[in-house]
Amino acid sequence: MEIKTKFNIGDRVWAIDYAFGKWFVDDIFTIIQIVIDKTDDEIQCYYVEYCESWHSVENCFATREEAQEKCDELNFENEFAKELENVVDKNL
Repeated sequence: MEIKTKFNIGDRVWAIDYAFGKWFVDDIFTIIQIVIDKTDDEIQCYYVEYCESWHSVENCFATREEAQEKCDELNFENEFAKELENVVDKNL
């Protein structure tokens, strides 16, 4: 089975990360390796950068703007979930 990824070795991509309750644009890096992690249930792909940090394929983007847009979307979803949780807790 052949697995295709959005980016290739040598591509420069923007990565996003999660810390302290927020998603943020981490940094731009050059992909030096693509790692495929296969278990019985799923296949996960990671991009590896020079400092050997691994970034999930879903968290890498072609432009800073795309990366920031995804962070904004995820942070909005987190805030909505927190607000919904607060409403549920108050009603219990």
